[in-house]
Amino acid sequence: MRKNPFYLSLIVFSVLILSHPLVPFEKADEKPRDIHVDFSGVEKFLELTALLEKDREPTQEQWDDLFATPGYKILVLREFNKNFLIERFKLAFMPSKQGERDAKLKEEKGFWAKFLPHYIRAKNQRKLIESQIAELKALNFMEAALKETRKFLPDVPIEEYPPLSFVIFGPDARGYMPVVVDVLYAYDQRDFLVSFIAHEFHHYYRNQYFPYSQDQAFIWVIDQIQGEGVADQINIGKWFFDKNLFTKYAEKNKGYLEWYAKSPEIIREMGRLFEEAADYPEKKTELGQQLRAIIPLSGHPTGFYMANIIIEQIGKDILIDDIGNPFAFFRLYKQAADKKGGKIPTFSEKAIRFIQDLEERYIR
Repeated sequence: MRKNPFYLSLIVFSVLILSHPLVPFEKADEKPRDIHVDFSGVEKFLELTALLEKDREPTQEQWDDLFATPGYKILVLREFNKNFLIERFKLAFMPSKQGERDAKLKEEKGFWAKFLPHYIRAKNQRKLIESQIAELKALNFMEAALKETRKFLPDVPIEEYPPLSFVIFGPDARGYMPVVVDVLYAYDQRDFLVSFIAHEFHHYYRNQYFPYSQDQAFIWVIDQIQGEGVADQINIGKWFFDKNLFTKYAEKNKGYLEWYAKSPEIIREMGRLFEEAADYPEKKTELGQQLRAIIPLSGHPTGFYMANIIIEQIGKDILIDDIGNPFAFFRLYKQAADKKGGKIPTFSEKAIRFIQDLEERYIR
């Protein structure tokens, strides 16, 4: 009988794992309790940046208060440096920093280049942020979001809703503990607010069963591709498979769709790197860095492509059964791709053995 990996014991191999206990699961017929939606981060942000706009330096205590709010606290713990945020908040909001701001906008490239423009947008759209906070406070979206999330989780009872914190940090969201959502990004996603929030809820629940390390490149890629690919079924799938909505949202998601179209060549290159890592284990660090470099948008479009093939050829149920095991996702993709008889790229037996070796090392 095949074991459900959602219940597998995991070896914690990360240098930093989620710092909270697993959500308790009790009676299946009870609704989750205790909705916690927090706006303290964005409210402190507005309070503090109002000072910056007057060219006044906040006190250390005021900065500490900002970073003590749940959303900013977990962002700093997991990925952001406080000084990075402080510097860019000052550049975006202080009139005296205009020269430095313009230079920084020209200087920054890649992933980190998107944050300062977002903070400048926040400065120019303060009233929109305030109205969005009021609207979000009035909306009852948590139950609907959890209902969407459940569609891609095993059928187990969930006792509590994920805690949710709204902040201003970038055009994005995070499925951390608490789930963190940028208010302006929520506004941009307003046509799909429920499914967008559900996407992050999916990460929240799934991540409790597979704590991962971003220091392990192969593990990070494998985990991201499954995690984002399945979660994208919740919100991206809303318009991707609807001809009318696809026409409406294709231009807005042009970059995503361009990378989606390149998924076959990305999968071929992934397979090659898996094979080379199997043959030359001493080169794993270098090859892992190459692997991360070829995966676009943190795995979203590639994972969505692979999940679509799995659902099309094998079915959604088996995808959900293996939701706690990202390594199994790659086996399922090979099984699904093989069924298409060479029409799309698959993984070699050597590549799959390499993935299984990782699985045996990190999952008992």
